[in-house]
Amino acid sequence: MKRRRPSVRFTTLAVDLSRVACLVVGGGTVATRKVRTLVAGGARVTVVSPAVAPWIAALARRGLIALRRRPYAGTDVLGQRIVVAATDDPALNDRVGRAADRSGALACVASSARHSRLIFPAVVRHGRVTVAVHTGGRSPALSRTVRNAISAGWGTRRRVPPGRVGRPA
Repeated sequence: MKRRRPSVRFTTLAVDLSRVACLVVGGGTVATRKVRTLVAGGARVTVVSPAVAPWIAALARRGLIALRRRPYAGTDVLGQRIVVAATDDPALNDRVGRAADRSGALACVASSARHSRLIFPAVVRHGRVTVAVHTGGRSPALSRTVRNAISAGWGTRRRVPPGRVGRPA
């Protein structure tokens, strides 16, 4: 079968993460944002990092995530469906991304969209309507700016009545 080049690098999807095994390597600000998204989606999240932000530690104390307070080991990716590399060490992030790719997991390498198979869009939600914005990983700041503009303008535009939004197909 002849493979054709995709017309877009990142396809925007809505995914049910309920009970999906996800690994986040890193414990800082970026890792916290990724963990928030994954937990909100119902994923089974494991965080591996010697040090973590207070919010991540609080989730672990409440039993909402698994926390391994230690450096990353290559075997951490085994059994994971999604792997996020969000440390302050680009070389480590790349190593995590390559290991995830070899194991068959989708990887988000926070320091390099080029090494990622998955990116997290900037999201705004109003009731049952969700809008996701991304630039293919080229400019997360621009994605956030556009998301914020959409969110700010939402109230001045026609609202979608909750009863008008149908059930998913």
